[in-house]
Amino acid sequence: RRLHPESNDLEILSKLAALYFKKRELDKSYEMIEKIFKINNSADGFLILSTAFSDMGLWGMATELLDACLHSYPNNKEAYLLYGNILKKGRRFDEAIQSWQKGLALDPSDKRFVESIKKAKESLKNVPHG
Repeated sequence: RRLHPESNDLEILSKLAALYFKKRELDKSYEMIEKIFKINNSADGFLILSTAFSDMGLWGMATELLDACLHSYPNNKEAYLLYGNILKKGRRFDEAIQSWQKGLALDPSDKRFVESIKKAKESLKNVPHG
């Protein structure tokens, strides 16, 4: 698969949107984002975009997209999982734990939340407090 703006592959379009955003070609980035939501106007569009932005190290934009996702889809546990993972990358462990706890409340049987919370709490113990 090649990165091409005429693609209908959401993952490719998301990577292009993030790449254009990183290069400050905002018009092209927003064009890709619009195309994504024309193809898939659901929580999945937000999640795929957020992942692409996060993978490029654009965590601020990734979390903004997840905020929008959770505003429209407040019961989407995958959004809480991804949000927590992105916050963890930024070493924002307390906020990551809060996100995972919200996801866990939606699905108490999902072990991914329990494991993520446990690991983040261990990481918090190792963070020097100054």
